[in-house]
Amino acid sequence: MAHPSTPPPPPGYFERRAAIVTVKVAVATAPSTSTSTLALPPPIAPSISFTDAISDISPYIPVTLDLAAHNYYHWRHLFDVHLGRCNLRSHVTDDARAQPHDLQWVKNDLAIIQWIYMRVSTEIFNLVHRDGASVADLWAALRQLFQDNIDPRANNLHPELRNTMQGDAPVGIYCQRLKAIADEFHELDDQIDDRQLINALLVGLSERFEKQASFIPMMRPRPSFADVRSMLQWADHAQTNKDSPPQVFTPASRPPTPPSPPPSPPMAPPQPSGWRPSPNYRG
Repeated sequence: MAHPSTPPPPPGYFERRAAIVTVKVAVATAPSTSTSTLALPPPIAPSISFTDAISDISPYIPVTLDLAAHNYYHWRHLFDVHLGRCNLRSHVTDDARAQPHDLQWVKNDLAIIQWIYMRVSTEIFNLVHRDGASVADLWAALRQLFQDNIDPRANNLHPELRNTMQGDAPVGIYCQRLKAIADEFHELDDQIDDRQLINALLVGLSERFEKQASFIPMMRPRPSFADVRSMLQWADHAQTNKDSPPQVFTPASRPPTPPSPPPSPPMAPPQPSGWRPSPNYRG
């Protein structure tokens, strides 16, 4: 008995089967997901330029560099900290080299120049301004302006320290002025210790602190300049409270209660419409 003939496969059967086998073989021989993931290079973190994000430098450098203010040391310290935070100190080092072909370096250098010009006085700007100068050139010009001729500058500072008087200035401002002169001595490699600074402070004190000026030199161990400044500020605060008139507490009086209005007379009852009084009515 003849077996019924098997119907032929549909069109494309062998092609689809070959494709399925090829996919299975590729999956079996492919590396694992974890291996392929580890082989990928780590993502590159985006670089952040502080010169793009910071346009106003005043909150970070609240000091304006001035020739008469003796604040170069503080100004330079604040700038050094800010440039270190922004990873831009390489622009002001002694071995800084210009990189005019690096567009990012040029942009950062121009931004730092703009920051410096924003925090110097007009007089200093006119002294150090120069077209085409880099930050390193400008930084060196400022250092030369404030640290050139070290010996003559130190000789001029000594009489200024001795002749600085408090006058009518608050004691905190007076101490700050002396400390700024001492910091400038430090920049000129001429150290002023606390003992010398305290002696200059006591000589220039006003008569308001005559008592403190007499017993501070006899204190043992010798106090630091910061300790003397705190004592004088506390004494000034106590003397100010003593000189001010005492404030007497007076309870607030309550306003008098207004008299109550007199009672209104009773109203007559309403009369019916059409009613007329009797002729004999005497009310």
